[in-house]
Amino acid sequence: MAPEIIHQKALSFLEENKDNTFFMFYPSVIPHAEMFAPEKYMAKYRGKFLPEKNFDGVDDGEMYKMGSYGSQSEGHAAFAAMVDLLDQQVGEIRQKIENLGIAENTIIIFSSDNGPHQEAGADPEYFNSNGKFKGIK
Repeated sequence: MAPEIIHQKALSFLEENKDNTFFMFYPSVIPHAEMFAPEKYMAKYRGKFLPEKNFDGVDDGEMYKMGSYGSQSEGHAAFAAMVDLLDQQVGEIRQKIENLGIAENTIIIFSSDNGPHQEAGADPEYFNSNGKFKGIK
């Protein structure tokens, strides 16, 4: 899964560059329209955000993984699971920076690329993803 690969590479980068001045761009791909998360995160949220949002995507055939999104019968749980996973990973990055002794000289900027979306069964209204702002991607 891409989020885990990106995360492990980032942790390694911090280890390798702890004694150098560096810039690290951490482009997490979650939460995103491909509404999937590891089962251990899905299990935490399954059945907790009802009614669920179902999305019938492309799970095989000619368009499979050619820009189309896979099906997700638990869109709310998947979104919560992805946010939980991202939160866990950000926490691990922060802890790594502390453990390496470079927190006092490190600036962390956390930002979204474009705000909420409706693709692939995402449901920005359900979680009030925009807060006081309006519109979607």
